Amino acid sequence: MIWTLTMNPALDVAFTVPELKIHSKLRCKKVRTTPGGGGINCSRAIVNLGGESAALFCSGGDVDGSIEHRLKALGVTTARVNIEGDTRLSLLVNPEEEEGEYRFILPGPELSEEEWRSALEKLEEVLEKDTLLMASGSLPPGVPEDFYARVAAVANRRGARLFLDGPSAAVRKALEEEHLFAIKPNAKEWGRIRDCGTSRRELIEEAETAVRKERRVEIILLSLGSEGAVCVTRDGSEYIESPPVDLVDTTGAGDSMFGAFALAIDRGKPLKEAARYAVAAGAATVEKYGSELCTPEGVDKMLDKMRGQNE
Repeated sequence: MIWTLTMNPALDVAFTVPELKIHSKLRCKKVRTTPGGGGINCSRAIVNLGGESAALFCSGGDVDGSIEHRLKALGVTTARVNIEGDTRLSLLVNPEEEEGEYRFILPGPELSEEEWRSALEKLEEVLEKDTLLMASGSLPPGVPEDFYARVAAVANRRGARLFLDGPSAAVRKALEEEHLFAIKPNAKEWGRIRDCGTSRRELIEEAETAVRKERRVEIILLSLGSEGAVCVTRDGSEYIESPPVDLVDTTGAGDSMFGAFALAIDRGKPLKEAARYAVAAGAATVEKYGSELCTPEGVDKMLDKMRGQNE
């Protein structure tokens, strides 16, 4: 069972419109509603790909029960920290005459100290030695910048392996204060975390320094978007080129990549193979609409394309 933590979940509402036009009634089509947020998306991807996942998240208000109900229907085990504020909505709008989507992301409710500490206490209860924990996503108002460092401290005490993907400042704080198992920044995030340029050479050099010299983290899966990813470990660095895709919607692609990576590692796959699987999962997700994530068939199709690239 792979655990995920989502401090700022959302109910994602996706729909298409003919065009975005002010002062007009926009008739929406293809409405799709899914539970979202970094860790929750990782759980959904893991279950889609045949794994088992439990999602720990903070929620409250009218959206609260809908997220839990939808996750259970998808086969995700749930553990909830109740909060006073209303869980946020996120709107994903695809104009029919444009490529891509507009994403309206609400900030989320403000959490009290008692509420965010309850999430840490729950982690103490559920984590065991060698458990994989994926902490992913934004931190809502009221949650301190060092929260993910506190999560890492809990994971280290319990002997769990932490996979972390979050805001740059929070990830940097965690790297400074605790040892991490794996992180998945994108190019801009890693540039901010390390105060470095965003050329591929500079990014990889900084990742290799963090992993091999500073030894604060075991693995960095550096996402390069449509160009693929670089997996940096103590044993070397591997660039994985992304296959060509028919872009529909990028929502959840990074979370699918990270979830697939953790699942492959949990299944004992070599790191190079796990990284290729992760890139294939991210690529498969961008061909889906409205927060729909990768499927085994989609990942297999992308892996076939990637093998073709190397022939």
